[in-house]
Amino acid sequence: MPRLSQKITSKLFVLAFFAFQSTHAATLLIDLESNQTILEEAPAAPVSAEPMLPLMAVYTALDIAKETAVDLFENVPNPWGDAVKTRKDTVESSQTVELATVLQIALMNGSPDAVEAIAPSLGLSKEEFTRQMQMRAEKLGMASSRFSYPCSTSESCISSAEDIAHLAQALFRDFSISRIWAAQQRFTAPGLPPQTTSNFLLIHSPAISGIFIAPDAKNASAVVLSENPRNSGNRIRRLLAVELGAPDQKALRDRLSALFLRAWRDYETLRIYGKGTVVAQIPVFKGLKRKVAAMLNEDLFATLSREQMISNGSNAFDIRVSYSSPLVAPVAQGNLIAEVKIYADGREIANAPLVAAENVPIGGFWARFRDTLRIALDQDALHP
Repeated sequence: MPRLSQKITSKLFVLAFFAFQSTHAATLLIDLESNQTILEEAPAAPVSAEPMLPLMAVYTALDIAKETAVDLFENVPNPWGDAVKTRKDTVESSQTVELATVLQIALMNGSPDAVEAIAPSLGLSKEEFTRQMQMRAEKLGMASSRFSYPCSTSESCISSAEDIAHLAQALFRDFSISRIWAAQQRFTAPGLPPQTTSNFLLIHSPAISGIFIAPDAKNASAVVLSENPRNSGNRIRRLLAVELGAPDQKALRDRLSALFLRAWRDYETLRIYGKGTVVAQIPVFKGLKRKVAAMLNEDLFATLSREQMISNGSNAFDIRVSYSSPLVAPVAQGNLIAEVKIYADGREIANAPLVAAENVPIGGFWARFRDTLRIALDQDALHP
């Protein structure tokens, strides 16, 4: 039975949602503002990840290019050259294309020609590129993943919804050009066959901004980024959905649509504190000051169901600050000194580090002597 974080009030939607969940292998829906998982089903279960090979291959190629200073716009052999020559309505094909073109098309639609061309374009054998992919999977913490180039019955590609979410976020975070590629619906270039995205949601929804769908007949899988404009201060709701192992393209479309609908309709992400907010005053020992302001270096968001918000009102959140005592001077501005945690119904749903907002120099002799005794004799000082 799927682990749903909140009860759905609509009986009709309950039935539809369980029908939607009944046969799939792995699902994950993450709110990227709060970094909270909204919905999940077997997120850590290892499943076939052959449709996600283009995503892993593109990330690996971009990381190799970054490490070795390979120019993404350098020309490589055109993997579509022979196919284009057979088309009567096409001009003479080019013998070369830019490496960026190969990677873009692999990310847009998983073209087998593009994926197969990645390793030789980098001057690597299939075995070496397989090793490079695995190194990066381990570096990203993709504990359930094993990729081979290409995937085969003897060397299958295995991953999980959690791992693919890590991969997609790393691709967008580390290589901003992938955001442009993943948002393209069509791509044309001289000497190449016309290319279209496999992300059918991208075509029909302005809220979809990437990233990759592989609508395989037997193993339709997707990782999709939605950046849905909101009405409050031009904020953008950022969601990442992963669906692995849908039986066909229609089922994949229905499941992704249901995931995003549930998130947009039934959940709200709130900014609890803004960047620079002083959340607490932390006691300092042996310093010129007795306390130091602990502040956030980034906005802190939390995601909660609308049902929880209506039921609990102002008590929906429980905010706690934790730190190790004693905090002893000197304390430098920017030092990590505490952590703020957000709880809902007794469960931690968000957290963020707190840093010192100011310097606290070492105090004079008597301040140091007094606090040394306090630390030694007063055990309460160690347990705030």
